[in-house]
Amino acid sequence: MIPNKECMKDILKFISENVKVKVDDMAFHNITLSTLNISALLDKMSKEGKYTMEEIAYNFLQCHYNGLLRANINFQQKMIQSSTSDIIGITFTGIDFMNQV
Repeated sequence: MIPNKECMKDILKFISENVKVKVDDMAFHNITLSTLNISALLDKMSKEGKYTMEEIAYNFLQCHYNGLLRANINFQQKMIQSSTSDIIGITFTGIDFMNQV
């Protein structure tokens, strides 16, 4: 499979739109991070019909391996457990990549 830059940009855009932070009103202003698990990314993006689930998974990994996003990925031998792996957000490098023409 060959990396698809448009798919990678769409993945980063999806992540930036779906990962949120919330600051509480308490004295210490705790920050709650609303992460996105990989299963949700695969399911929601594939339902749009633009990319297959395999294309999204492959290009997600390309984004991860190239430092375009931050994620906690849980492996079980050679398999990624997508439902328990969380996407934390995109990096500055990912933002720059996403904004390239």
